[in-house]
Amino acid sequence: ETSREKFFRKIKNEPLVPIGSLLTCGALIVASNHLRTGNRAKFNQALRWRVGFQAMTLVAALAGTYYYGQKSSSNQTTPAA
Repeated sequence: ETSREKFFRKIKNEPLVPIGSLLTCGALIVASNHLRTGNRAKFNQALRWRVGFQAMTLVAALAGTYYYGQKSSSNQTTPAA
């Protein structure tokens, strides 16, 4: 498996993680624009959105890791004694 194939496989397995990452980056870009224009209220609001998106991404990554960890451990067979 090439690195490109692995990248797209992981995106297909856990689609919420890259979506959350993109939303987090978008909120940070919006916050920086509001900081540049001097709109402190919108800047703080965008930073709160960023924190929320980061939390959502973290939960999605942990849930996916737990789910796929459980799935792979149930696929393993125990050796006969």
